[in-house]
Amino acid sequence: MAATTVDDIISFVETDCNITISSSGTEPTEADCIRWLNEIVFEVVNLCAQYGSELGRTTGTITLSDGTAQYSDLASDFLAPCIMVDEDGKQFSGWLEKTYSREPLVLVTEAHKVRYDPSNEQEPECFYLDANNYVNFLQTPDDTYTAYIPYYQLKEYSATTSEIGFQKVFDNLLRRSLKMRVMDREEYDLDMEWKWKSFIRDEAKKTILLRRNPNVGVQ
Repeated sequence: MAATTVDDIISFVETDCNITISSSGTEPTEADCIRWLNEIVFEVVNLCAQYGSELGRTTGTITLSDGTAQYSDLASDFLAPCIMVDEDGKQFSGWLEKTYSREPLVLVTEAHKVRYDPSNEQEPECFYLDANNYVNFLQTPDDTYTAYIPYYQLKEYSATTSEIGFQKVFDNLLRRSLKMRVMDREEYDLDMEWKWKSFIRDEAKKTILLRRNPNVGVQ
């Protein structure tokens, strides 16, 4: 199944509204539509994170080195960590992949590091995000490890060839939301902005909740 692109969404709006959207034409331009799509997707991904949905997230991999606690591998698109719950009801937000096991990593705050001896190195058991969006492990690794961190990905499209993602689940919402923004562009105000964002969040929430078993607590 081919991924939906930004151009696919824009083409739908062109056909449905009987207009032409180009890089150099009159309003709206392709740049306008890409900017609005970025706003829409940001709202959707934020809602996915709030509800712990599998949509909008990916799993990053970080190779830990002996003596290095801080890593910038995921900093460019790390919106929010994913909070999961195991079968015993314990929360975790990642794991160390070992030969015969996966050891959970717990998300903490930076203040948590005062509990640890800065001169000591051992297998990490938790991590936090600092102000630079870097992943910091506690304790400092004493060996080479592979860490897997599921997180909600900050998506920002810059071209019409960019792939939307979400496995087409939100395609209809993206088309409808972009069409609303295009059609109302000349009379847009703060009240319209609020209604537009509310529509996006309400419709995204419905889709997210449809994919959840209300009788299962594990995320």
